[in-house]
Amino acid sequence: QVFLAKSVLSIFYSGNLAVPILFVLSAYVLSFRFFIYQDSKIATDSAYRRYPRLVFPVLFSVILSYLLMKFSLYYNNKIAVITNSKWFLGEYYNFEPSFIGALKQGLLECFTMGGNINYNPVLWTMNYEMIGSFTVFSFMALFGKSQKRYIIYIIMLIVFVKSYYFSFILGMILSDFNYQNWGNKIKKHLQNKHYYSWFLIFLGLVLGLYFNDNRNFFCRILNIKILSDYGIDLFAFYHILGATMVLLGCMYNSFIQKILSFKFILFLGRIAFSLYLIHFIIICSLGSYIFLCFYNMGINYFMSVAAVVVLTTPIILLCSYFMTIIIDEPVMKVVKKLQEKYFN
Repeated sequence: QVFLAKSVLSIFYSGNLAVPILFVLSAYVLSFRFFIYQDSKIATDSAYRRYPRLVFPVLFSVILSYLLMKFSLYYNNKIAVITNSKWFLGEYYNFEPSFIGALKQGLLECFTMGGNINYNPVLWTMNYEMIGSFTVFSFMALFGKSQKRYIIYIIMLIVFVKSYYFSFILGMILSDFNYQNWGNKIKKHLQNKHYYSWFLIFLGLVLGLYFNDNRNFFCRILNIKILSDYGIDLFAFYHILGATMVLLGCMYNSFIQKILSFKFILFLGRIAFSLYLIHFIIICSLGSYIFLCFYNMGINYFMSVAAVVVLTTPIILLCSYFMTIIIDEPVMKVVKKLQEKYFN
């Protein structure tokens, strides 16, 4: 397991690169309409909608987790001894649930990091999403139309290089680069000579393999002392750079664009937020229960894990779809209507 975690295979399942991709992509999506139309109202309208857009699906996931705890439907701690997984399973859902605590966490704490994110641990990213989003909106409103906004970009990159907010600045720059008339020569090279875009994707994936371990030759090369002395978290820094390179390469690679246009990929994009919010909850409840059932029948560890993957994946996709059409998309429509009625 340790070998897999620190091997090239980790790129296919590890969240180390996926989380920065989420942040960079969020900033890109939040800013691209502004850079197309150069309308400050886009920034203010998006700012009005951001908190309610995030809070209702988040709150649903937290309340769901609370109910599962209340009815003792989490089985992760029971299989922690079998799997010897102290980080992923053994440390979660072993406290006394509180409805008020769940409400506080879903409504406020996960967005401000004012407490433990223990009902749904994946919500640690919501703090970055909220503050990072408003950083993007503020930049667009104040400097988005300035011809010298690149100076502000440089200042913000220096200020935020020590945190995951760095990824939001890079996401904005990607959006600006794609929709404005600068860097046209680079764009033409990326579009016309695909080996440039493939190289960027490859280099980004390589950086996504970085982990803090001086015993690894590759990591020792990237452990640049001047960066760490400045206080930069190299783990986050290299993954953010890798995520940006992957997205930039994908933007100008026609083959990748065709793959991303497949119906199933578009479907995954549609349900992505809901899937992100509930996948951990389902794994620790239903997934852990399935593992226990198979393992207690005498089926070996790896076959039990395979059964969990095969049986749980379609259920996660189905639940994510229903959460999207029942909560996520209706909330977006209602919030947009209210914003247009009361804030326009």
